[in-house]
Amino acid sequence: MFVLDGEAVLEPGDLARAADCEWAVRHEVEARLAGLRARTAGDDGATEAWSAAPRHAGSPGAAPDHTGDVLAALHGAFGRAGVCELPAPRDGEALRAHHDATLAALRPGIEAVHGGGFFDGRFHGRIDLLIRDDGVWVAHEVPPPGRSRHESSLRLAACYDGLTRAGVAVATEARLLLQNGTATSLELNTVVPVYRTWRARLETLVDERRHRTATGAPAAVRRCGRCPACQPATSMGGGFTP
Repeated sequence: MFVLDGEAVLEPGDLARAADCEWAVRHEVEARLAGLRARTAGDDGATEAWSAAPRHAGSPGAAPDHTGDVLAALHGAFGRAGVCELPAPRDGEALRAHHDATLAALRPGIEAVHGGGFFDGRFHGRIDLLIRDDGVWVAHEVPPPGRSRHESSLRLAACYDGLTRAGVAVATEARLLLQNGTATSLELNTVVPVYRTWRARLETLVDERRHRTATGAPAAVRRCGRCPACQPATSMGGGFTP
């Protein structure tokens, strides 16, 4: 999650965290927006810093990301001219241009795209690999150490949803390229509806805090009762303040 133009922009990892504890994600929204308001009060041009670094928790001693090996295999299969490698956007303002560059890369003569992404103003997703197969693009996730299968599934579902809405033909079967060199398939027909439901719910929770537009009682917020965000309120026996 990050703030761009005064709005909270969600990412697949936020949905994965919200599945464990909505309270923690909503607490993060408030903290980020409060920080932005504080910076803006002192500087009219203040914005939240946005990092192009992958947002995942690595595991101590885990094997390094094997994306390089995957790219080497793609270069061997399609030649360097057949693989488009997009640089990561340097800041939040570059996300729209990166989205457009990703769509432009899906052109005849290109068989694989690495480092793409999509951005619709409210949600940003990274796309590790898109590989052409019989006229459609197959989304591939190259999960780094520490990323759960749950989050990888949501990332692939977000990729499918974002690209199909942009008019791209994407296969309903995605692939996970694992650290041990094996690959596993993921049927997106079962994951995309979950992604859409969770995204809509989390956007509603964000809007309630950002714009204070809730009518009637605010949506109930699920909490795990175990994480650092929950523990203070749990110890006091309180609930989330709407």
